[in-house]
Amino acid sequence: MIVFLVFTSTSNNGLPLLPKRTDLRNTFVGFYVFPHGGITLDPAGMDYSEEPAFSKDSQQKSIQLHDAMQQAADELIKSKPDLIIFSTPHGFHLMDNHVILSTSTVYGTGGWIWSNFTAEFDIDTELSAILYAELKAADNNVDLMSLGGGGETLPILWAEVIPWYFIREAAAKANFPVPSAVYIGQPSHVNIDGLRDLGRDISKVALLREEFTTKKIAVVISGDLSHYHSNDTNSPYPYSPISKVFDKHMVSWAKMDRNAETAEASSKEILENAGGIQGQAGHCGYTGLTMLHGMIEELVHQDWNFKSHFYTYQTPTYFGMMVASWLPV
Repeated sequence: MIVFLVFTSTSNNGLPLLPKRTDLRNTFVGFYVFPHGGITLDPAGMDYSEEPAFSKDSQQKSIQLHDAMQQAADELIKSKPDLIIFSTPHGFHLMDNHVILSTSTVYGTGGWIWSNFTAEFDIDTELSAILYAELKAADNNVDLMSLGGGGETLPILWAEVIPWYFIREAAAKANFPVPSAVYIGQPSHVNIDGLRDLGRDISKVALLREEFTTKKIAVVISGDLSHYHSNDTNSPYPYSPISKVFDKHMVSWAKMDRNAETAEASSKEILENAGGIQGQAGHCGYTGLTMLHGMIEELVHQDWNFKSHFYTYQTPTYFGMMVASWLPV
């Protein structure tokens, strides 16, 4: 049974202006950005020379991404999360609304030549339903999606499988149970203000509802940057000089610590500088990263501080990929 809260003081997007609390510092244990290019899975052991826009530097760049994703996954598991709030741009999605998945388990493969790389994880259907109800009540564009009775295993694709492959490998290495998830599918349409507000509201729900405050939560965003980096004839996308400008702003944003002093600069980088050209950049990660920005922004408002750990940024073929995290300090 979901109990709806009655709010008397609200922010500009529906959920309350929270009193500042110091007793919930363990709720969020880290925010992570994982790319989802299949070329990161086994760059030292597989021949990727037939990949579009492959060059003499592609293998080494992919190895750096692979190693960074391993390190980030190890750091995530080291924090011993009970729950991962997971965002993907290529899974279950709608044009304008965010999809929160309500099913017991998801499973899939990396597809193509990476079909032997698999991932499976459980969905926390109770927390998913609570988050949906609270976000919907605050007028966010969200839908709750299930199949049949909700107990079926639903398929997932590369953008979910690749980050979770690294997370599962890290969990196995540490002999730690794979955390359950709240799954958020990003919409095709980019609404910058709506994404930011949604992120802020997710953090508010996590700090308001006891069902969340008793958990240690990691946030994982699956997404890549501009796909317009290559002028190779084999590239599936056209070259644009905007690719470098967009990615530069996103990397600059990802390298910033998050606190009251950096709040204005970080917002300017992702919302204005990158946001102003994102429609011409051919990205797939901006939606999830803007939601993440809003989540951390709300926590900074609650006097949280985060240290950025920027692992790497590479363009092994035609699209940019970065690995980054923010950990509470």
